[in-house]
Amino acid sequence: MKRERFSGSVVRLIVICMLGAAIGVSGQGSTLSLNVGGATHKISKALYGVLMENYGRCIYNGVFVGTTSPIPNTDGMRNDVIEGFKEAGVGCIEWPGGCFADEYHWKDGIDMPQSSRPGGEMRNGLGTPEFFKLCSLTNAYAYPTANIQSGSSAEMNAWLNYIHDRPSWWSNMPFWKIGNEEWDPCGNMTQSQYQSKFDQWYDAEPEWAKSGVMHIMDGGPGGGWVNTDASYARGNSGPMGISYHRYTVIDWSNKGPSSDFSESQYYAQVRNSWGMDNSINGYNLGNVALCVDEWGAWYDDVPGLGTSFNWSTARDAVIAGMNLNIFNNRCDRVKMALVAQPVNVIQSLMVTENSGEKRMRKTPVFWVFKMYKPHQEAKMVPATMNTGTNQSIPVLNASASIDAGNSLHVSIVNTHASASQNLTINLTGMPSGVTYPSGSWSGQIVNGKSITSGITSFTAIDTAGLEKFTDFSVAGTSVATTLPAHSVVMLTAAGGGTGVGTPAVTAGATDAYSIRGASGGEIVINCTAAPKTPLRCTLYGIDGRRIGETFNATPEPGRTTLTWLPKGGSRSANMYIVKMETGAFAQSQPIILTR
Repeated sequence: MKRERFSGSVVRLIVICMLGAAIGVSGQGSTLSLNVGGATHKISKALYGVLMENYGRCIYNGVFVGTTSPIPNTDGMRNDVIEGFKEAGVGCIEWPGGCFADEYHWKDGIDMPQSSRPGGEMRNGLGTPEFFKLCSLTNAYAYPTANIQSGSSAEMNAWLNYIHDRPSWWSNMPFWKIGNEEWDPCGNMTQSQYQSKFDQWYDAEPEWAKSGVMHIMDGGPGGGWVNTDASYARGNSGPMGISYHRYTVIDWSNKGPSSDFSESQYYAQVRNSWGMDNSINGYNLGNVALCVDEWGAWYDDVPGLGTSFNWSTARDAVIAGMNLNIFNNRCDRVKMALVAQPVNVIQSLMVTENSGEKRMRKTPVFWVFKMYKPHQEAKMVPATMNTGTNQSIPVLNASASIDAGNSLHVSIVNTHASASQNLTINLTGMPSGVTYPSGSWSGQIVNGKSITSGITSFTAIDTAGLEKFTDFSVAGTSVATTLPAHSVVMLTAAGGGTGVGTPAVTAGATDAYSIRGASGGEIVINCTAAPKTPLRCTLYGIDGRRIGETFNATPEPGRTTLTWLPKGGSRSANMYIVKMETGAFAQSQPIILTR
């Protein structure tokens, strides 16, 4: 993470012109066309992630208060913050992250009481075990960052082995980052120096690590290394991604206030944030993923509340909704996105007091994340917006998805500071059997009385929260709505009919799966599940090396027995590991195969 570096008649004429412009913008009828049947690419929950770094009060006196704190906690982590992560739908957590990643040594946070760790609880209390527990409790992917500048490949491999030896951790870690921001102020490496060192560390890893997780390379200051790093990354055998950091900042030496700002400051930030769309469109990395693992609106510190502590307003809701719409629409190339940071720092989801009652407040950004949560793991619906411009950006922006149950979710942002906007949504390419009658539609909105409404103190009343939205009407496959100024809206049509999305199942009390080896090298899979459920199994050697092809099936509801005879690779009578995945549920299980 980057650290800081006239006459009365003339007046009447100006007012009339300004009113005319506002009325003209509001009166323009924007249209949004959604190709419902064209949904293909999945919106990963990793697009709804957070950078969690020991910076300011994000982790310590934010997420983590210590095991002896009177604040209810689990292993020192605030229970209200843990529940907040779950409620908001945080899908991925990077840690230790940021510049702190290269100050951190993983062995300082394990194998001893938290109070006995180097620096004590409030330095290393949240170590690897606590991090993976947080991810498990919140259903978020784990995304650790290795310290390429201060550590060694041997230290990194020991950490990988420590994680890999705990299957429930390893199976929930799709990403692994080697280094973070090796340039000023976090370091002084050139791109060639970084690539050379990355190459050394990557080559030193065991094969099961290279094939088992997506390795993330840094994309350089301002994203200047992204394209050349992607060309380099394509030569590696395992899945690869390139990190890209982009903050909404106008002037690093004078970032402006997070509350009590002017309309011109509002537009300056929103306009800058819309640049994310062009930035992403400028990268075409082929089979290498783009990972926007630091983004957010960053303002001047609020005095007395910690480094980079910012309040949060309707402006931040607009910026968050806009960026999430961009990531949803670019989910074919963007595979992970992390807002910075979840608690107390930059564009946070929650803020906590550092003294007194030590209250926790949920920000407008939190409510946008919660409202957008249905997009996660749903299929992106291609969207075409026809709208006017204001302050050099589109007045409206949107994204849409269709989930496993055929429910349609449409999120729309009105960036205008003062004018409401009329919008007609047209559904096209409707699959046979899928209908959305007027009674199936509902709405939610995040907004406030003004652009400065929000969490501007720990006792704020005008908080720009999440409310019911009803200002829309449905006629067949068209929806007409009026979107209030500076608002973020989600319209949802409850699904029905035949399938469009791929079912995503989290194993519940009525779902059960078991795997066993049989004679002749066969693998027998017993399933009991309520809906029709896609199933994927991968066979690994005991050393973590993938063997043969992956088995895919879609059992019918009820109890089913499947038999799999893996092909490819040389197999002998031995112990193996089968990783089974179905929707958001995954398990790894050792089996013995005989021939």
